[in-house]
Amino acid sequence: MPFTVEKLPEEPIVLVKIKVSDQKDFERDFPPLVQRIAELVTGLEGPIYRITDLTEVNISFGELVLAMQQEYRSGMPGTAADPRIQVVLVTSSKLIEVGAEGVPKSIHYGEKPPPKIFSTMDEALAHVRAELAKGA
Repeated sequence: MPFTVEKLPEEPIVLVKIKVSDQKDFERDFPPLVQRIAELVTGLEGPIYRITDLTEVNISFGELVLAMQQEYRSGMPGTAADPRIQVVLVTSSKLIEVGAEGVPKSIHYGEKPPPKIFSTMDEALAHVRAELAKGA
């Protein structure tokens, strides 16, 4: 699972780009991905928007369930379980959209609001910046 993680200067926004080709990649690379995000958000108060680009992710339903469990149940800083984190997704995958929409319907995922989903990074960034402007 090659990934890149970047915190935008002067904004509480972390950009994550993930490419998953198989389950072994995910299992191997999820811990260092989360560790990198946690490093970037250390000391920041919320809300922190994590925009995750999943346009190059091709996973099965079972892999999606595992990923959601990792994200919402781990309790690790920088994951969706972190109360400071607002998850925003960029994807064209109907499977990922359906899975993300089901998050608040399940107590297994901490009853957090579902992530906002966009088809482009530009749309996601515009949404996040509008949300930040409302809170300013």
